[in-house]
Amino acid sequence: MSEKPSNKPSKSVLWPINHWRIIIILESVNEVLHRTVMARGIPTNVGIANAGKHCIVILGHKEIQDHKIELLADDTVYTCVADSKGRLSSIGPKNVGKDVTVLLRLELHKEDKKGTEQEEK
Repeated sequence: MSEKPSNKPSKSVLWPINHWRIIIILESVNEVLHRTVMARGIPTNVGIANAGKHCIVILGHKEIQDHKIELLADDTVYTCVADSKGRLSSIGPKNVGKDVTVLLRLELHKEDKKGTEQEEK
């Protein structure tokens, strides 16, 4: 059976080529996942609990050091959206089989929000 290309436009946005060196400081609400790009350029699911959420997808396996991830100027980076089943938008069939690092920003729970509000006071 052959895979036919999707007729829906992707919700993935490619960051500009040769962006500056960027250091992302992770917070407690961030989750870092390592996935593989499957057929039609879609990374492995991030889970139904993340439906509708935006995330950053970095081509390659990035290590976390001191709650930071460093993006170099030649890294390929996308902003993606998870659908209702937790599947990320496509980053292109040319990336099939490659590893990616996914940065998710999770929602704060009510008790977490209370804790941060009290810390601010």
